[in-house]
Amino acid sequence: MKKRILTCVLSVGILAALAGCGNQQAGYSSKVLADPDHNSWCLHGPMQLKDAEGNLVENGWNGKSNDLYELSKMRAVSMKELNEMDSGLAKQLSGKKVKYLYVYEEAVFGMRDAGYTKKYHEGDKFYQTNGSYTFKAAKLNYAAPEEEGEQGVYSEDQWIFDAKTAHAEALTNNLFIPTWQEKQDEYGFSWADDMVIKGGHAGTYTVVVAQYNVQQSATVPGYGIGLILKEEATGGLPAEEVETYSPVGKTLGVIGSFCGWGSEGEVILQGEGFGPYSAQLILNEEASFKIRDSRDWSGSDWGFGSVDTDESVEGLVNDGGNIKAPAGTYQVSINFSKAGIATIVIK
Repeated sequence: MKKRILTCVLSVGILAALAGCGNQQAGYSSKVLADPDHNSWCLHGPMQLKDAEGNLVENGWNGKSNDLYELSKMRAVSMKELNEMDSGLAKQLSGKKVKYLYVYEEAVFGMRDAGYTKKYHEGDKFYQTNGSYTFKAAKLNYAAPEEEGEQGVYSEDQWIFDAKTAHAEALTNNLFIPTWQEKQDEYGFSWADDMVIKGGHAGTYTVVVAQYNVQQSATVPGYGIGLILKEEATGGLPAEEVETYSPVGKTLGVIGSFCGWGSEGEVILQGEGFGPYSAQLILNEEASFKIRDSRDWSGSDWGFGSVDTDESVEGLVNDGGNIKAPAGTYQVSINFSKAGIATIVIK
């Protein structure tokens, strides 16, 4: 009798151990990894989102309507649910201590012209694609109204990624994420640039954003961002390989209203290689100007969009794409990256 009881107990123990082992191997935690300090996270960019009826709605950047914020909210999920969506992505994240995990499941990229283009690189090859393949995410707050019956207001907290939360890495090969450093890298990219879907593959994607601590610090939050292609679309906007601009052998000059926009008074910049190219600019009165090459308008030119406003003097304004500055003496410099991206610094 004692032998039978012992055998039964051993059998139950072995089964329990095997069940526990099986759960550990096959299972992920079913705990939903939601951010308790924010109402949600939301998706930004010129992609299209699907509403409850399956209609496509144009998304946007910050300052959206409440309804659009509501539609662009990401959903917190568990590692178990992510594994059901994409086992490879879940396995990749399993080695990290994921704190928060959000997805957006019906985002359509690359099907409408955003009105601008973005560059990305793979090794030393550079590509240009439509802005409709770009996006970012943001942590979202919701302020309830004090009076009943009034609608609350959504507001954004930190962007993913921005200067404070810029430690981001791509979890999937179809996504280009610029360097998380605040300063531009050798290719001209920094955290200020948007993420870009590589290859011009238009379609419906699930966007995955996970927060975990970066390896360099136990306290600095980092982010892993991945894309799961659910359905590829036809008729999307393509990506194309591009030759990058090189200033080598070009004549670069500052031209503007101070010289009647004529070549006779153009101020020539001195430098070599990828720069910087610099010159002193004396303005006797407020004037608008920009930098161009070849001493005519047949080449390339750069205006306010290339100004590094963090290091430039106060008083600069955007004058229809030109740079406008008050009277004074300035040191104007332009520097180029391997991607041909220009940065103008005015001191």
